[in-house]
Amino acid sequence: MKIQTHTGEKPYVCTFCGRIKSGLTRHLKFHSNERPFSCSECGKAFREKSALKSHSFKTFCRKWELVVHQRFHSGERPFKCVECGKAYHEKSALTTHIRCHTGEKPFKCTVCGKSFSRSTSPTGITGGGL
Repeated sequence: MKIQTHTGEKPYVCTFCGRIKSGLTRHLKFHSNERPFSCSECGKAFREKSALKSHSFKTFCRKWELVVHQRFHSGERPFKCVECGKAYHEKSALTTHIRCHTGEKPFKCTVCGKSFSRSTSPTGITGGGL
């Protein structure tokens, strides 16, 4: 282990900002525009490999979430409405859209009885009476 970790010694002075740092090499990356780690999906670049890892697929809990996310970058919209031709990244969005053509309103408020095409009301209120 480094002695500096235990003593709190910070023997390096940054020539750009004057801050005293023990990890000067890492600190200097923040003064440069160097971003050597880039995402193969969207091209976003990062100074550190750990930042790229948190940006990548590891931030998605389920594989299908990554697939849908990748469609945003690629522009792929495989779910197309046969009525008007509008296309979507995911099937659930198409299912909701089709209701504007059919008039279907499967979600009913248990308080007032009003029906909605989506599980949230137009004002964004959820749960409550639905």
